[in-house]
Amino acid sequence: VIDAHIPVPVKLSPEKSSIVLDSKNTDDTFYLDISSDTHAKSTVFLNASSTITPTAELGNLDVKFSPSVVDLSHDSKVLVSVHDGGVLPGNYTLGIGASDGYVIKTVFLNLVISK
Repeated sequence: VIDAHIPVPVKLSPEKSSIVLDSKNTDDTFYLDISSDTHAKSTVFLNASSTITPTAELGNLDVKFSPSVVDLSHDSKVLVSVHDGGVLPGNYTLGIGASDGYVIKTVFLNLVISK
């Protein structure tokens, strides 16, 4: 059951909308701006998902956040690191999500793996 009365407490703004990884460039980093309209005292946890596997797992893609937990009482910049550890070439979608335990906000980026 979805409760539409619970407000989404967080805004996610990645500095890029597309990531391209190839045999010469298997790593990419970018900043994710995280803010809240309410600046509520709440903590959000960051995670990633993808279309690389049918179950939205990352497969051989490694995504790390620094920090991986953010306090919404003030705006934050999070460094997102993406590493291709052997994903098959193709066009995918990378989901970056933040959850406070009640609501998940996700932004989607294009992910291109070429060899």
